[in-house]
Amino acid sequence: MRVLEKDEDGGWSLYPGDFALVNTMEVFHLPADIAAEFKLKSSLARAGLNHMLAGWCDPGWNNATLTLELKNELKHTILKLQPGMKIGQMIFFRGEPVPDHASYATRGQYNGQREAQPSRGLR
Repeated sequence: MRVLEKDEDGGWSLYPGDFALVNTMEVFHLPADIAAEFKLKSSLARAGLNHMLAGWCDPGWNNATLTLELKNELKHTILKLQPGMKIGQMIFFRGEPVPDHASYATRGQYNGQREAQPSRGLR
């Protein structure tokens, strides 16, 4: 994985095949009965941007930004990313409240994150 450096215009260039971890500007505070899922905007998918794999947010996940795994799927075109760019949407699901002892609020390893986080599962 290549570390993205800011361009002169304050954005980032995602080169063909590049994979980058980025975070949302929004800070999330999900209650015990709400889960969420991130979905990439179709216009960006059509441009060659892919959001890879993990976009699920457990009930109780709180005080954190969402880390997104972005990849440029194109072979010859650089994709430009800008701060504040609208790249997706959150879909919220209401369910039965998760009990405190099983809640992500008490056991979640990514609560409180404010920047893109590498995997803690492979350490």
